[in-house]
Amino acid sequence: MPSFENHPSSKRTKLLLVGDSGTGKTASLASLANAGYKVRILDFDAGLDILKNYLTPEGVKNVTYITLKDDLAKATAWQTGRDIVFKGWKTPTEDLGKVQDWGPDVVLVADSLTFMGDAAKHAAAALNGKQINGQLTQQEWGEAVRVIENFLDYITSDYIKCNVVMTALPVPLEDDSGVSRLYPFVVTKAFSSTKVAKYFNNLFRVANRRDGTPYFRTAGDARMACKSSAPGVVKPEEDADLASIFKKLQGTK
Repeated sequence: MPSFENHPSSKRTKLLLVGDSGTGKTASLASLANAGYKVRILDFDAGLDILKNYLTPEGVKNVTYITLKDDLAKATAWQTGRDIVFKGWKTPTEDLGKVQDWGPDVVLVADSLTFMGDAAKHAAAALNGKQINGQLTQQEWGEAVRVIENFLDYITSDYIKCNVVMTALPVPLEDDSGVSRLYPFVVTKAFSSTKVAKYFNNLFRVANRRDGTPYFRTAGDARMACKSSAPGVVKPEEDADLASIFKKLQGTK
């Protein structure tokens, strides 16, 4: 009988960070690069400027990114990002191989899943010859959800051995009893509230203390259903130090 300590989930982290713009989601990635992880970012937000302020000289060398933004003339962001994950990270200037061959010293980042969802909507519209900001049909909304769900299913599966960190903006949604809670917003409200969180064994809310410093809320509360794969080790409220969090989640020293 195989030992559970060798289960793939114990050797990698799958984490979704949810927080408003400016709370420190992107900046928190710096601690991983500074700690020696190879951080490879699918930048759907075009908002990585803040990161350089927190990177050490060695940390800078560990960060690779590709910015994926559409313009009104052509929707390419979704397909480019998808090809990197399913076919390999290859650009005119670098070839990092296939994501499925990366090890636990690598962190694949999607910043953010919210804007990746927008790119999927743009691609669905473009398939039918529409401008990317055109009104979607029900079928096109469904196509955007389908491709994002396929992406999440693959990237969080045991085929992938590297760590995965994604960010998302929150959206407040009411349940049947009228109680409002925050959810990671991806494509549609229904998908956001029922499906997205299921793909991650760690979901943290990113917020700021009164002095402006960011922190992670790792346990569920009245505002959001957060979770941690190591609830006895990770405190309900942690400093926004992802390198330290990774050690706790993976049981390393």
